[in-house]
Amino acid sequence: MKKYLVLFFAFFIICMPSFAAKLKNLPYKNIKDGKGVKCTENGMWTDDVSKKDKTRLVKNGSVLNYVDGTISYDTGCSYLFVKDGKLYGYSSFYTKFFEFTPADSQISMRELSGDEVKSLFGKFKIIKISDFSEYTNSYVFTREKRKTPVMVLNDTEEPMPNYVFSTNSVKMDRYKIGNAIRIKRDGMIQFSTYNEDSKSLPWFILLVR
Repeated sequence: MKKYLVLFFAFFIICMPSFAAKLKNLPYKNIKDGKGVKCTENGMWTDDVSKKDKTRLVKNGSVLNYVDGTISYDTGCSYLFVKDGKLYGYSSFYTKFFEFTPADSQISMRELSGDEVKSLFGKFKIIKISDFSEYTNSYVFTREKRKTPVMVLNDTEEPMPNYVFSTNSVKMDRYKIGNAIRIKRDGMIQFSTYNEDSKSLPWFILLVR
């Protein structure tokens, strides 16, 4: 009996990180690799396509490929979703959202404004990089709800590759993109890339009251 208990607790300890690392879903479903999208004749995007549809684009990471190989387009966004006939994506390199539209034989991309991101993610508090203090790189806010979803948006011209949240004091849930969390307890949260703090890739600090 003791042998089985030891094995059980060993299994539990091994699996704890995977349980703790479970990511929350966003309001819109990410198009999985191998799945497709297409633009209809009236210019609307849809992910309701079948493998028999030869006009679909197949997703592979951040790349969309036409089945016949005529177009291979790198969106720069591994998180892609369709909303109201429009194709959107989140770039972890820029910490920005983009909209994609057909343009002749290619696909064009347009950066979404803060208001547009807010209209897509209404429950999230949107905090732009320009909102942080230019002297301390900090931003102070008071939570309105017990569990507050927060999203940091890069509104500068500089890339912010692989920025994620880290903390030793705040209880929070992570979403499937690095710039979004749900805060459960007040404290200090760091938003950075690989804990690097440099002129080109500085830390940003959220002070939650």
